[in-house]
Amino acid sequence: MVTENDGLLHVRGVDDGVLYVVDGIPIMDRVDALTGTAPDLNAIRSLNVMTGGIPAEFGGRSGAVIQIEGKTGLESAWMGSVTAGAGSFGAAEISSTIGGSITNKLGIFAAETFSRSHRFLDPLDPGNFNNRGGAGKLNGRLDFKPSARDLLILHVSGLGLDFHVPNTALQETAGQRQREEFRANEESISWNRLWSGVTQSSLAYYRQSYAAKLFGSSFDVPLFVSQDRHHVRHGLTGNLTHSYHGHIFKAGTWYSRITPHELFTFAVTNPAIAEEQGFSDAAIAFTSTQPFLSVPPRMVSVSQLQQQPHTRDWTNKWRIVSDG
Repeated sequence: MVTENDGLLHVRGVDDGVLYVVDGIPIMDRVDALTGTAPDLNAIRSLNVMTGGIPAEFGGRSGAVIQIEGKTGLESAWMGSVTAGAGSFGAAEISSTIGGSITNKLGIFAAETFSRSHRFLDPLDPGNFNNRGGAGKLNGRLDFKPSARDLLILHVSGLGLDFHVPNTALQETAGQRQREEFRANEESISWNRLWSGVTQSSLAYYRQSYAAKLFGSSFDVPLFVSQDRHHVRHGLTGNLTHSYHGHIFKAGTWYSRITPHELFTFAVTNPAIAEEQGFSDAAIAFTSTQPFLSVPPRMVSVSQLQQQPHTRDWTNKWRIVSDG
């Protein structure tokens, strides 16, 4: 197991091949420092990593499965914690947790973490140019146990990242100042039922929303880039487990629907440097006066695009490439 590309895990040689499952809810999107969607360590009760012999119920990834059970306040005395830390590169972090039983059938747990660093991503140059950012995470979990056989879990979380895109020495000299914003929120509700001593079931609905914006700057070299992407994933998952004479039988279903929307544009600002760095002739053909633009059907009109701040004076000269 190795990490690279801003903390992305590579297991068994598989790129982006790790599936995270939190309280039975799969996280299908990429998990690294760019997205910050990794579960909050302060909210983890237990963790199980499978790198081989992965059961059929876990699809979509072939590298590893990381099963996480979150902390709960159910049937627990009230507790809380506050931690803080600091390090080199201006790194600082503060986090806190609180949780406990409201009644003997209802419990709550919440955790938050805020951090910042002047080495937020992997630097492109030993000078660590334009490399700073911060992140904030909030997690909340509500457990309700109406009977000895039933457990309902409501989970909500929110995340925000703001960071600058690291520069090479050339980009730093030119004054490039690209930055990115990332926002996410996740909600899920699950019902776990113990039908007997040998049979149990689980049913869950989840919603995961992610939005990322990349802002170009006036002195980008050799490429000006701007992006506005968001998508929402709705999903249902359910399974039934039965034990019979030492054997375990399990059946389940998993459904998800994703609705992505993206506006993406780029333009080569210095053809000579772009050619030296291996840009294709097709890419170099898109310039500041005639940039590339990809926009989903019915998302925005050209007149709306012309009003976007990042388009600067690039009007009436779009090459529009629709992904529909």
